[in-house]
Amino acid sequence: MNYREKLTIFILLLFLASSSYAQIRVMDEKDQSPIPFAQFIAPAGRLVGTSNTEGMIDTTLVNRFAKNSDSLVVQHISYGNRMMIWKDMKRAGNVYLVSREVRIPEITVTNKKEKMVLVLEGYFRSYQLKDSVPEYFADGMVRYFIWNDGKRFKCQKDAYRSFRNQKVVDAIQKHTVTLSEGGLSVPYIESQTIPGQFDKDYMTTDSLGKTFIMKENAVVGLIRTNEAQKQVQMSIDWIAPAKVKERSLFGYQVRIAHHNVTETYLAKSRSMASKANLESWRKYYQYFFKQKNEKRFKNIQRVSEFYVLKSYYIPKSVMQKERTSSGWGLPSSYAYTTEYWKHLDKRIPPLNSNIKKLLGTRLTMYD
Repeated sequence: MNYREKLTIFILLLFLASSSYAQIRVMDEKDQSPIPFAQFIAPAGRLVGTSNTEGMIDTTLVNRFAKNSDSLVVQHISYGNRMMIWKDMKRAGNVYLVSREVRIPEITVTNKKEKMVLVLEGYFRSYQLKDSVPEYFADGMVRYFIWNDGKRFKCQKDAYRSFRNQKVVDAIQKHTVTLSEGGLSVPYIESQTIPGQFDKDYMTTDSLGKTFIMKENAVVGLIRTNEAQKQVQMSIDWIAPAKVKERSLFGYQVRIAHHNVTETYLAKSRSMASKANLESWRKYYQYFFKQKNEKRFKNIQRVSEFYVLKSYYIPKSVMQKERTSSGWGLPSSYAYTTEYWKHLDKRIPPLNSNIKKLLGTRLTMYD
């Protein structure tokens, strides 16, 4: 091979390298704004990456878990799912998502003197992986009950179905585990909005038409207001600015790596956002744990979603007659009278196709 041929190959390789981006930005198709905490789901249901507060995702991290030929589904609670070949995503540099337009009837309170309880009726999904292998999936219909003081918070599970990866579950049962590896549960959506949970370390600042959530002089979240759609979206990384939070519990070493929450409200401004006009809620939680004498950490990833279908108030006297529970766990079984998942409201985005393929195959439903 002569010098000219070597130079030609070098230039070709340089061009190919420059044609794929080290980082990809996930953006709103309409206004080009970044989308934080969008998730990338690979075939077999593997969660291979999450965009940061600036909508960016590092391709080198995704490359560790995804092949160039893999079809990845990018999903976010406020947008429609987008499927693309991973190689094409890297070449494009940007992934554009189309926002979902959702409307929930406004709540009216006729008797403001009587003590009332807020009721949020809707649909939930929960999905868990262990060491990047799908472990559990659950969905169903649930009602949340939130007292005006925000201190009392209960739920009622109206219908649900639960799936598990029997091979993974059998492996867990062979070992004595004192620390819960997580499992099937109804999402805990909190009784307060994200700003309502701030302590003295958090503050907000406005810049370039956006509201940034700050902690220790670092951006840890974002609040976006879409005046045209009368929608407020709040996103926060509760771990940031730290990279990880470490704890010791019952002889286990625990490292919490992600606690990302996104809430969407149907409101004209941030000040008008409250649980009463919540439209959707989503959390991505990841932690690693091991016994102190073990060498390898186990990796648990959990995605929880809730979509509001109806919001209303009931008097406290009526609430006392409801059969509610303060527990959030789901039994290893099912409870439904109709196949609700086949007739979901159009306001609920479809289940990620790479996860849907697992139901009834790698993930079997509890009897």
